[in-house]
Amino acid sequence: MRNDLVKALWWALVFIAVIARILPAQEPLVTPETSVETVILGQWLHSGDPRLIAWAADFTRRTHDTKIVAEMPGSYVPVGPNTCS
Repeated sequence: MRNDLVKALWWALVFIAVIARILPAQEPLVTPETSVETVILGQWLHSGDPRLIAWAADFTRRTHDTKIVAEMPGSYVPVGPNTCS
C-alpha cells in the first residue's frame, strides 16, 4: 500500500513538472496606474520583451526619470511641452 502511495506521489510530481514546462510563464500585468520605481523600469528596459520595453519608455516619459532616459538608446528624443520637435 505504501509503495502505491509513493508511486502515485512520484507520478503526480512528474505530471506537475511537465505541465509547468508546457504552460507559458505569467507575464506581469502592467497598466498606466501601475506603481513603478527606477529599478523596475531599468529591468523592463533591458528585458528584451517589447511589451515591457514599451511600458518602460511610457513610464519614463511620464515621470521624467532621468536615470532611465540616460539608459535609453541614443535615438530617444523626449517629447513634451518644454521640448522642440
